[in-house]
Amino acid sequence: MGATKPASDWEADAVTQLLADAVADAYQNPAEGEADETGHPPLNRLAKDFCITPLKARKLLVTAGVYETEKSRTVNALHQSGKTVAEIQAITGLSQPSVDGYLPYTRQTCRMTEAVLQSPGLERYQARLAAETRLGQALAQGEEQTIRAALWDALVQFAGYPFQTAKGLRFSYRVKGGELFFTRKEKSVTSATVYIALDNALALQRQGLPVSGPKKLSCFGASYLYPVLIRVGVIHQEEERR
Repeated sequence: MGATKPASDWEADAVTQLLADAVADAYQNPAEGEADETGHPPLNRLAKDFCITPLKARKLLVTAGVYETEKSRTVNALHQSGKTVAEIQAITGLSQPSVDGYLPYTRQTCRMTEAVLQSPGLERYQARLAAETRLGQALAQGEEQTIRAALWDALVQFAGYPFQTAKGLRFSYRVKGGELFFTRKEKSVTSATVYIALDNALALQRQGLPVSGPKKLSCFGASYLYPVLIRVGVIHQEEERR
């Protein structure tokens, strides 16, 4: 049997995985105005948001399996064929840090700093995870007011997050008071309307019926609320696919 890893190593691995997940999510779901021609935020912007270097941002994305370019494919193909980093440098003309940045972490743990742990990007990701968890717990308990409060908290945390309608239209929203203001809609959607959508979605699912599209929510702004409710976990994705 192999030696058991110290608890500190397990914790470091978990934090690194959390960071990798957060960076990957920010890369795949850029806020409005943050994406370049590739549809993703530039590595410099991503690195700044997480208080890491662009090379570390790229390495985390490669590790998460969401970053691929001609160079990254070449470097990884050479590495998988048994070439050393020095040999890959000689073949590609890349520097040692650049080659390393195109390769995934062989172990999950990477060096962390207080700045990284307290970075805006990581804190925002953790806040959304926590809101999703609270909403999931509230849904499991089934108490109406608790569910509504947890849903609204989740909506606040996901303000500015990019969504897509069933027709493929991208949008986001902001929260002001008890209203949601969607980027593609002139009129706001009130919290009362959100709760109508919530109640209708839950009623269908409790009957074992799919919430198969926005019309099932039977409320104003349903085409925008529908993907949001899927993302925060109110509408189950397996139901949505049926």
